[in-house]
Amino acid sequence: MVTEFLINHQQVTKAEPMFVGQTIDVAVDPSKAHSGVVIATADDSRKVAIECLAGGGNVDVFEACAEIHEFFATLLHGSIIRLAGVEDPITKSYDVVNKQGKRVRVNPGMETHENRLKLSAIFTTYMNVLRLMAHHEIMRVNNEAWKKAILPPEFRKREVGKGSNLWLPTIEPGYTGYDDNITDAGCILLYLRQATKAEKVICKRKVEAVELSLCQYSFAVYDYADYHRPVYVYNTMLSFKDNVVYVANRSQGDVSVLELSVHDLPVDILYTDKFRAKKFDSDTFMVLIGGET
Repeated sequence: MVTEFLINHQQVTKAEPMFVGQTIDVAVDPSKAHSGVVIATADDSRKVAIECLAGGGNVDVFEACAEIHEFFATLLHGSIIRLAGVEDPITKSYDVVNKQGKRVRVNPGMETHENRLKLSAIFTTYMNVLRLMAHHEIMRVNNEAWKKAILPPEFRKREVGKGSNLWLPTIEPGYTGYDDNITDAGCILLYLRQATKAEKVICKRKVEAVELSLCQYSFAVYDYADYHRPVYVYNTMLSFKDNVVYVANRSQGDVSVLELSVHDLPVDILYTDKFRAKKFDSDTFMVLIGGET
């Protein structure tokens, strides 16, 4: 491997699924040498910091990208990604003295083609793997936007340096001792939730496959309503039971919603205590599904 991965400061050589059935938010500060990723459950009961080190002039950027993609595809397997954002690469700028002796700001871009290629490739890898696992658009986060929204003014001053590294541990001690790539990612996470009003965001996902049941579960059919739970869209290519099992496997210890048309509702359900809707003539119903841990 050309990439080194650390989870909560501990080096790992192989990823394992960490959030099966859990709703999570993901924030990434990509870097050509030291990326920071923060993943937190929607209720913040669990949070991990992941550092991805792919530095060094001899590192094959395409090999590093393949390893990053495989690592996060495995780690995020079975999770429900509610929000995800990756900081957009910025053009570096600095001051130079012009022919008139005046100091001016210039934006020459990265110094070499190799550096531009590596950062762009790594940024794209995070965007692609997150979109693959989330099944929805990934937010490209502007550097100045998150800093202005999250960091207090005194921590945005140039002379302060890495403002997130000084400020974030004061409100969340768990970030103490981390590189600024992790604290930047932590601030990006706060920005994602603030910018999207995360408590009201529900991303719909389609049921995708036939699966064996991994837990005991229960369900009931109700009139459709704006119910702030993970929402799945019914797959008409599968049976009603297969749809319910798929959702239950991802709802262990929680409740999720399966959205379906009246045409997909089995007739025999209508005559059981599982049918609790009050309107028989609705076009859309929801199935509340709970899986036991």
